[in-house]
Amino acid sequence: GKYDDDQGTPAGASNGAKGAGIHPIWNAANTKFLLAESALLLNTTGDALVLLEEGITASIDKVTSFNVDAIPAGATMPDAADITAYIDEVKANYTAATSDMAKLNIIMTESFISNWGNGVEVYNAYRRTSMPNNMQPVKSATPGKFIRSFLYPGNLVNLNSNVSSKVDNDVRVFWDLNPDTIE
Repeated sequence: GKYDDDQGTPAGASNGAKGAGIHPIWNAANTKFLLAESALLLNTTGDALVLLEEGITASIDKVTSFNVDAIPAGATMPDAADITAYIDEVKANYTAATSDMAKLNIIMTESFISNWGNGVEVYNAYRRTSMPNNMQPVKSATPGKFIRSFLYPGNLVNLNSNVSSKVDNDVRVFWDLNPDTIE
């Protein structure tokens, strides 16, 4: 992976770690954010604020300790004071939030940030919670329906008489209780 210094330049085979990077699927931070969500909404074991902080810390630790040889000369990493200030700001915003949904939005925003490079978990979390609620609007005036589920493969529908094909990608899965429109 090429070090991301906000330049937006393409990576090549000779950049960064030269292919010795990772493809994030699930990491410790994801677990902490999911536990924070569940503690907040379902009153499961654990303190949502503590789990949120642990998720942010796990995400930052993963980034700041990953292959320092791939960081170009002159680039800076956040120091302990920067990291503490960031975490303290998120915790203050969480504490000041006036509803569980506002708190959940903070948890989901941090989860979204920590999942850079992993669109699957971000999509699943957004589909499950409709958050973070400050996503960039689509550029198209008519973007079409939000994909709520994927169509079944043809061989499943053709070979299993108990399965009917979905009519469209906006058919909800059983646990999707989100509204049709998100405000």
